[in-house]
Amino acid sequence: MTLDADIAVVGAGPAGCALAIRLTQLGWRVLLLERSSQPRRQSGQSLTPGVRLQLAQLGLDGMLRLCGARPAPRSRVRWQGVEAEDRLIPQDPPLLIDRGRFDGLLRGAAAGVGVRLLCPAVLIDRHPTPEGWILAIGDAAGERRVSVATLVDATGRAGLLARARTACGPATLALYADWQGPAFPDLPCIDTGPEHWAWGLPREDGLFSTLVFIDPDATPRRAGLEAFLRRLLAASPLLGDFAAATPVGPVRAVDATAYRADAVSGPGWIAVGDAAMALDPLSSSGVQKAIRTALAAAIVLNTRLRRPEAAALADRFYADDVRDGAEQHQRWTDGFFAAARQSVASPSDDAPSGRGTFWHRRSGRMAALPAAPPTPHSAVLYPDQPLTLAPTARLATTSCLVGDFVEERVALHHPALGRPVAWLAGVELAPLMSALPAVTNRRALIADWSITLGPQRAASLVGWLTGHDILQAACAER
Repeated sequence: MTLDADIAVVGAGPAGCALAIRLTQLGWRVLLLERSSQPRRQSGQSLTPGVRLQLAQLGLDGMLRLCGARPAPRSRVRWQGVEAEDRLIPQDPPLLIDRGRFDGLLRGAAAGVGVRLLCPAVLIDRHPTPEGWILAIGDAAGERRVSVATLVDATGRAGLLARARTACGPATLALYADWQGPAFPDLPCIDTGPEHWAWGLPREDGLFSTLVFIDPDATPRRAGLEAFLRRLLAASPLLGDFAAATPVGPVRAVDATAYRADAVSGPGWIAVGDAAMALDPLSSSGVQKAIRTALAAAIVLNTRLRRPEAAALADRFYADDVRDGAEQHQRWTDGFFAAARQSVASPSDDAPSGRGTFWHRRSGRMAALPAAPPTPHSAVLYPDQPLTLAPTARLATTSCLVGDFVEERVALHHPALGRPVAWLAGVELAPLMSALPAVTNRRALIADWSITLGPQRAASLVGWLTGHDILQAACAER
């Protein structure tokens, strides 16, 4: 028995489902394979607010409401000091979710737009061909074959194709469990210990979920995990009373090491989600990054298949995008760990490199990364103050997303930008920047650009350029 498809996606997590949905919307026949009949238990139970916009891009605006997502504007944190503090995020707070329900709804959404979902199903065998792949698939209907142009690795850390990886941080183990007990906090909590950091979350069903991140070599054998985890949690003044707490199900230990795949695409294949890049769990942005890779990969594959002459350009774009995302996130986490080390690290942290504790291993790594772009600022400029283009700013051709394809466009390059920028808020920068006079001023520039952009967008764009030092006070060159 055979199946018809253009693209096969292996793995129906957030990245695999998002990619399958977007590719179907672009007109491709997609086969989505998933080994487990039900979404697997996940340690993470929160989403960053950017996921809301990503779901809207996929036409899934109401999915967060359907999965019971709850905003969490307040959390209790003990990170850079001895005392805990309540942190407020009144605008766009993180969202607390049931990950099983969320992942299940994504599977349903994929099937609803026309994705051929086989679940449970396994990839028995694969053979590359000049045209793509011949796959042998096993499911309830038996063994079937399908010929596809592209195979997508969305298998997470297991890695079907993208197995060679570069670590973006030290080896990290996550211990997680759900607890039942009489005295737990009613808001999310983050706490630090001498050799770990911990996260706790009250759930709608009355259980309390915990995650502890620790060095793998500091953990006991599986038989001693529950007692070890209970001891770490009990030492926290934030996470509640674990003396009378009962775990619901076994304590799980999973790899949480950050890494980037050495190759994220190749002839006839591409990797998305954790198969391409796994982030340090500190930011809780794993789902958002996974969907982001899927949305980019959909455009890359659409370009490859409809414009084969641009395939190499599309692959370079995707490799650069994944690399830049991994480096940006590593700089962010390294800074947080370095700050925390100052307050919670033990005296043994002064040991030589490679022999330090949990905090020592996670700080001081930024020297190995390219320098971070300078932080944007609010430039204080008078309306008539002369402005000129910074000598380090230039326009050059680069690859970028243009509609549903990867194309070459003239983009703005500057040290303050993480990547070249071709468009900003829907405005193509090259025509504006190439027509800049040698010296102008803020008032004249806003008046000139307002003709085509409108006053508000023109003022916003000038503010962005001055805030990144792309436009500078003319006297700054003297």
